[in-house]
Formats: sequence, C-alpha cells, structure tokens
Amino acid sequence: MQFTDELAIKDVGSYGIYKRRGRVKFVKSKELTSSIQTEEHTGANISEFYRSLFSERTTDQNKQVDTPLATPQTYTCTVCNLEVPTGSRLKHEQATAHLSSKAHIQNNYRPSLIKQGHIGYETMSRLGWSPNNQAGLGASSQGRIYALKTDKIKNDSFGIGFDYTVNTIRKQNRQSLGKRECCRMHKEEVRKKQMLLQYFSH
Repeated sequence: MQFTDELAIKDVGSYGIYKRRGRVKFVKSKELTSSIQTEEHTGANISEFYRSLFSERTTDQNKQVDTPLATPQTYTCTVCNLEVPTGSRLKHEQATAHLSSKAHIQNNYRPSLIKQGHIGYETMSRLGWSPNNQAGLGASSQGRIYALKTDKIKNDSFGIGFDYTVNTIRKQNRQSLGKRECCRMHKEEVRKKQMLLQYFSH
C-alpha cells in the first residue's frame, strides 16, 4: 500500500505547522565514485611505519639524557642547618624558619608576669632573683623560674582558707552613726525609761 500526501497529513495528527507540509519523498543514495586510490597495507609497510615512530622517540630521549642537568649550588646554613641556594641567601635570612631558630635568637630579656613596681618583684630581686637568668625560685635555684601573678596582695596575717564573712559582718556592725540617728536613738531610750517608770509607779 502506497501512502499518498493526504494519508500522510492524516497520520501526522495535530502537530501545528506540520499539518500543511507536504510529504518528503525518499531519495535513494547514489554509489560514490571516489577517485582516491587505496593503498594496500601489507605487514612490511605497517612495521616500517611503527619503526619510524619509535625511532624518533628514542632519539629524542637520548638527546634529553645526553644534556646534563644544571645542579644548583647550595650551602648549609649554620644557624638553622638547612640547604639553601647560593643566590637566595638574603631571602633565606629573612624567612621565618631562619629567624625562629634557637641558635639565632639570643634574647636575654625574658618578660615576667609581675610588674617591676610590685612588692613581690622587689622582694625577690632583693634576695637575688632576676627574670633574665634561668635560676629557679627555690633555695638552690630549683623549681619554678617565674612567679605566679596574683590579683591582690595579701596584707593580713590570716592563714589560707580563713572565713572572711565573720570579719565583714563585724565591720558592718561597727559602722559609725550620724548625729540625727544618735538623737533619734537617745529619744527612743528616754521614752522607754519614762514608760517603765510610769508602769512601776502605779
């Protein structure tokens, strides 16, 4: 059964603009007549082709091997014991690895947590202690090198663990009264005495 243009339009259905479009006729392809002559690939030709590829690669590799690599001149840094190129000596001396080396830093001043005007600092300095040396706080220079920082000085003679609440209550009771408060308390006492005298007199 051959399909006509009308049947083709009916088969298309509702597809918009393609309803009114005519049927595309099938055109059979023609045999291409190429003028290019194909070469016959034999085993000898293929082997010669691969040999030529590998021979070029081997010659390039031999050239690369023959050229010696330029070895950079280096020296060992006496401060941080690292191999450094000769041209970048100044850059290495400014680097963090060189500056933070223990052999390079010679800083005798060691800051302490205690200020120099502190009474504990003055007392320890008077007894021979110094924050610049590595001697400890003990009798034979052993133990902690730096003293601990405290918030306030202990001026009282109470021992460690003393309950300060009793002392604060006593201080609160010792508060001095003003003139008006004293007069009021005196008048209150006189009134109470007069009431007692009147009570016992009847």
